[in-house]
Amino acid sequence: MKNTFSATAIGLALAASAYSATAALPNVDTFRKEASALNILPPANLGGRVQKTIFDRQLGKPTFLWARADAAPITVGPLATTRDILIAQARTVLRAEAVNLGLTEEMIAGAKVFDAQYNGNGPAVVRFRQVIAGREVFSRSLNVVLDRAGKPVAVSGYFASALDAASLAGPAFARTPAQAIALAATSLGDWGNALDTALILPADASLNPLAGNFQWFKAPALIGGSQVWERMPRAKAIYYPRADNRVEPAYYIELFSNGRESRALSGYGVVVSASSGLVLHRRNLVSNATPFTYTVFADGESNNFHPFDSPLGNGYTPFPGADPLAKIARVASLTTAPKVTLVASNGITDPWLADGATTTTGNNTDACIDVVDSPTSALLITPADVITNSCLDAVGDIRPPTTSANTFDYALAPDENPSNENARNAAAVSLFYINNWLHDWWYPHGFNEEAGNAQTDNFGRGGEGADPIKAQGQDASGRNNANMGT
Repeated sequence: MKNTFSATAIGLALAASAYSATAALPNVDTFRKEASALNILPPANLGGRVQKTIFDRQLGKPTFLWARADAAPITVGPLATTRDILIAQARTVLRAEAVNLGLTEEMIAGAKVFDAQYNGNGPAVVRFRQVIAGREVFSRSLNVVLDRAGKPVAVSGYFASALDAASLAGPAFARTPAQAIALAATSLGDWGNALDTALILPADASLNPLAGNFQWFKAPALIGGSQVWERMPRAKAIYYPRADNRVEPAYYIELFSNGRESRALSGYGVVVSASSGLVLHRRNLVSNATPFTYTVFADGESNNFHPFDSPLGNGYTPFPGADPLAKIARVASLTTAPKVTLVASNGITDPWLADGATTTTGNNTDACIDVVDSPTSALLITPADVITNSCLDAVGDIRPPTTSANTFDYALAPDENPSNENARNAAAVSLFYINNWLHDWWYPHGFNEEAGNAQTDNFGRGGEGADPIKAQGQDASGRNNANMGT
């Protein structure tokens, strides 16, 4: 097939039948694909830092550069506002680190500030976006962290660097935003017939102001596909970095739709080359997670699904009686544990469990009942003289399965014999729930991936992955053995 262009219509060589009307399209990242074969060693001059620099060998540059251990507070001349002072200090940091970050004076002076402030009582963060000839370079940003005295702390992110002369001058745009929108829509496959570019017209600025250099467009109805517009498309002229040290003129397009029948939301950010018309980057902007239901001792949504202090509720913390041996009255309303349905808690959007999960093994926590904990179990996977302190399904350790789709519903009662199968399953579900709830409770307080929290996948946010909580109930190593190894 070939691309066909006319004054009024654009057809892109993608067959609608190749795509499911409901399945999400894979993300596309041309730059990362081009850079995947690179393996650039870090320079030898990154020592003497507060902590070890994070260096990306595909990019060939540091992505998290800690300040030098001997860095002094930065002083600048008199400026009108605290924000101006922070920006001047941050640009000074970038100039001092220009060689390591691959920056020129033109890049530093032309960088666009989009945030500069103190984080409460913490440090200041000044955020820059790379700009060439007045247009942003796609997904290229730098962040400078300063302490309260103006001393450098770190620089994160990266700019496109070592660019050729044509890139630095700002390459010309051969296509219009309307053509790019039509190409982006057609690339999604099930959106129907090619759009007539003559009917993709700028929207009234009073309805949609040009926020962030975006321009909104009226678009014709989607004909012949499974989608209808959820909102008007918008476009922004940008430069897209390539791995051969140039930038390409392009448009970043955002398209949101609803399924014509299903009403399901669909949204994509698409970068279309203004030279070739090819899709350079595509990212699914919609994240759907399936909620799971847990039968656990916990509050409802009004109290953020907070776990009870004990199966008896929250009324015995602190203990109200004078005699520690006094029998505690059972609370009738708690003989049947509540059911909690959620994806995650406390405003966190990372799901505890993957769609279709059938047991209590998630990204943050692997919860189980450790029935067997002896050298006998170790024979299966390790030398016989090693005691395996892990849950092994093969020796009878228990990870409770779902009782129905996306549901862990084991009747949980305060006085059930803990050796019963139901009680063991319910206990592991409770372990899973509490550990995940605590993960989400502490995350916005700063205990995130970079700070060392427990996650299998850190989603590219820094820190070390592959370290979920291994939560074991009724541990077989003996009684009075509550412990945690970090």
